[in-house]
Amino acid sequence: MDKYHTIKMVMQSLRAFIAVYLPLRCDQIEDHLEAPSKQIPEVPSQNQHHDPPSNAVDLSNSDWCNTYAPKPTPTLSPDELYGPTPYDINFVFPYLPHSLETRQIKLVPFVPRIHAQDLFEHATACPRDFSYLRMPVPATLEDLLTHFELHIRRDPSSIAFAVLGREDEDHEWDYGAVLCLTGCDPERLSAEIATGICFRPYVRSNGAILAATLLARYCMNSTTASPPGLGLRRLSWISHTNNIPSLTIGSTIGFKVESIRRWHRMATDGKANNGRALRDGDPSGLPGVDVNTLVMCWEDWEEEGSKLAEQILSSRLLHVKHG
Repeated sequence: MDKYHTIKMVMQSLRAFIAVYLPLRCDQIEDHLEAPSKQIPEVPSQNQHHDPPSNAVDLSNSDWCNTYAPKPTPTLSPDELYGPTPYDINFVFPYLPHSLETRQIKLVPFVPRIHAQDLFEHATACPRDFSYLRMPVPATLEDLLTHFELHIRRDPSSIAFAVLGREDEDHEWDYGAVLCLTGCDPERLSAEIATGICFRPYVRSNGAILAATLLARYCMNSTTASPPGLGLRRLSWISHTNNIPSLTIGSTIGFKVESIRRWHRMATDGKANNGRALRDGDPSGLPGVDVNTLVMCWEDWEEEGSKLAEQILSSRLLHVKHG
């Protein structure tokens, strides 16, 4: 038999094999392979019409469903608004109080019974301070308490701090700002500094820079450093592209611009937006927000961030009201 006829026979056998086994599921292929007595049918003509195989998978509505429904916002009882007593911060990372304090600045857990009223009064007097934040302006104290209970305390990846400051050890601690950590992830060793709100005396001081630096040190110092930290690999600082004061603080304490993220979120409740038109038929109708993403990674911290932080933290806290 010449080479041509050998190739022709092989090709005919291959076509016959494909015609039989290709439409079959895996279990049926095993049945065929276990039954060698079954005959391979003749190769059908290329012009012959084929009906769909009877064993084809039917992806009708009976094979899948979608039961998703948006979860309604829980209604908190008066006893739940302020959280449990003692206040459970419910935080995924260790809280290290000695690592969050210097002679002039201290970060303590935000406890609504102690700190919420002052924050609400500031929000009422200065609602524009919330223009660039994801946090809505609370219309009532209950709104503020609900936000912190549902979106901070009940979320283990988030924690809120009350920022306390004093010019020297002869003065009492003054409560002057709120600062949060969100997106805390032990698996990725990452977190984000977010939702910084300074009361008016701190706006005129370097308190915001000192507080942010102290929080960065807590996150980025290794677990064996002095003082010990969380040993994170990545710390993010995400700000509205028009929030120049926030971006300036992030750059001042050593964060580096990584990217600009367009249409990062929706501008709800009349918040500042990116000023660009939506396309026709946009499902939301709400304007969008662009953000700058600044980051501090562990290499940045070890190379220069740690030294910069110590320089900043050694500076004097200025222009804070006395208690």
